[in-house]
Amino acid sequence: MPEQKLSSWMPMRPAHLRLFYDTAAWNKYREHVRHIIEPKGVEYVDASHWISDEALFDDPLHMGMGHQAAEPFSERLGNIFET
Repeated sequence: MPEQKLSSWMPMRPAHLRLFYDTAAWNKYREHVRHIIEPKGVEYVDASHWISDEALFDDPLHMGMGHQAAEPFSERLGNIFET
């Protein structure tokens, strides 16, 4: 099986996303990153919106998924490698 390379934006609290990342400027930046890495064989995955329940985050800021969020995140990310 050939080596797979992946770059992922990790899940963040929805309130944090709305405040800092759901902007036109950030979307432009993500597209810029995608256009740089994909030609190099790196798959781009934006998982920042995968966990929509605020209660599933342990960290009061934006990262730190709790165990209830980590399991579905890991499963979904693993499914990307199976395709």
